[in-house]
Amino acid sequence: MSDAYQNDQLDAYLAQRDELLRIAKRLVGCPGLAEDLVQDSWIKWSHAQYSPHDAKPVLRRIVSNLSIDWHRRQQREKRRDVDYRAALSDTREYWPDAERVVVARQDLRRVVAALSKLPKRTLFALSLYSVEGRTYREIGVALGLSHVAAFRLVAQALAKAAAALDG
Repeated sequence: MSDAYQNDQLDAYLAQRDELLRIAKRLVGCPGLAEDLVQDSWIKWSHAQYSPHDAKPVLRRIVSNLSIDWHRRQQREKRRDVDYRAALSDTREYWPDAERVVVARQDLRRVVAALSKLPKRTLFALSLYSVEGRTYREIGVALGLSHVAAFRLVAQALAKAAAALDG
């Protein structure tokens, strides 16, 4: 690019600058942001090979496109912030407070104490059921019992745990 072309380009831009600022202020509502958009329009304008005679429509289109891009970014950020806040509020209800933690620990101690008094066979049946997800038939086979007897063992262990929580 020749110096004469760059000077013509700068002169064409400067001739439109005040009008571009008015347009940008109207589109984005913030004088500081409007100034930034107009400066960005100069960067785009100066790097392109537009004729200085086309300055008015091209610069207006550049400012308009930059403001549209800005509004789209704002909408994306708002949606992201709303999504983030919604996710945060959803997880907050699962965050235990100090009192819930203390109560849960006390409950756990009572359940462990109650289960520790059960026979090993009953604890094993409860473990197969709760931890491994086995069926009563599978538990019965593992313990050499019928599936009804396996059910009774698991039910007995769960009843002891529930009674410990109630007491």
